[in-house]
Formats: sequence, structure tokens, C-alpha cells
Amino acid sequence: MRRTYALYFSLFWLVISVIIIRINNCSSYFFGFFFGRTSLIELSPKKTLEGFVGGLIFTLLVTFLAAGTLAKYDYFVCPVEEMSLLPNYDFHCERHDRFIPYRFSIPAVFPFSLLDHVDLYPVQLDALVLSLFGSVVAPFGGFFVSGFKRAFNVKDFDDLILGRGGLVANFDSQLLLGTFTYVYYGSFFSTIAKVIANVNSLVLNDLDVEHQIKLLKVIEKNLENK
Repeated sequence: MRRTYALYFSLFWLVISVIIIRINNCSSYFFGFFFGRTSLIELSPKKTLEGFVGGLIFTLLVTFLAAGTLAKYDYFVCPVEEMSLLPNYDFHCERHDRFIPYRFSIPAVFPFSLLDHVDLYPVQLDALVLSLFGSVVAPFGGFFVSGFKRAFNVKDFDDLILGRGGLVANFDSQLLLGTFTYVYYGSFFSTIAKVIANVNSLVLNDLDVEHQIKLLKVIEKNLENK
């Protein structure tokens, strides 16, 4: 099975985006139900400011922890270009730097600090960016759908999912976050992936073995000089 460099085409991005929206929806409802006092927007009278802020903070926390957990497992990190119903894959790959733990020093703010450092995955910071968008901007997809329903005087589009409405009600925010994740990924990561894929294709398909060896020696010499 052919594999590409880790970070590209991995399940991490899909799973973390789904977690963000599900956690934000549930936590916003919880905080709004128990602590909600201030209406957030007229289109959705049940949406409250307390639920919005509480959902934001809780989603950031859970996303940070979930990203660190997912990054530990090669199953979510290693890309698979060809899917199969048979679980016969050996998920091992060369990890990208953002999926390798980095030791961050903790400043001694308090005299009796228990930790002087913490090991985190840099991709957890990327997950926080997605989480911030999913908690602040993506819910407005739900507000738009609410306004659309009010315009047609309907309570919900469908009852496909018991207690949760139809597909539109469940995927309005998910579509916004999915689009943002795609743009974020394409802006910061996929350009590198394309370069690696193009170079790999050029070397393996367009050069014979003799020229591949010459190219390898040139690269080794340049790395030694650096």
C-alpha cells in the first residue's frame, strides 16, 4: 500500500472537526439550559449568551485534550490513500513535526510550581484554531437556518434524527467548519504535500535508477554541507 507523508490525508482533520461541532452543540445547550438568562439573537430565542460563552470555553478545552489524544495513535495520523473493508493495514508512518510531542517550558510564576515543563503536540494549537472558528463563527450557520425556518413558519425541516431534527439542522454548522478546515489545511499544509508528491512522482517515474542514485548523492552532499 502506498503511503504519503503523515499530516496529509489523515483521519485527524475529519474526526477533530466532527468532535468540535458535536461538543459545542451539546455544551452550549447544557450551559444555556442551566445558566442561560440573556438572549443571544432574536432568530433563535432559546440561544443564550451564557450558553454561547460556556460552549466556547468548554469546546476549546475538550478539543485541546481530544487533539492530543488522537495525535498519539498512528491510526488517526497516518494517511491511507486506498480504503478497504478488510482491517489489514499496518498503521505506521513517518510523522510530521506537528504530530511529534514538543516540550514546552512552564515559567516559574508560583514558588511551588508542580511542573516545569509539559509535552504537547503542536497540532493541538491547530485544533484550537479550528475550535475557535467552530465555536464562534460556525453557530451562525444555525442562526441562518433558524431564520429560514421562521420565514416559512416551520418548526424543523425533518425528524430524521429523534430529538435532533433533520440533516440540515445537524449539519449546518458542520458544513461551515468543514469548509474552514479545508481552507486552513490547504493554506498551511497541502502546498507542501503537493510539492512532496510532485517531486516523488518525478523522481520515481521519470528518472531511471542511475539518475535517481546521482540525485540522492547530490541531496546527501547538500545536507552534509548544511
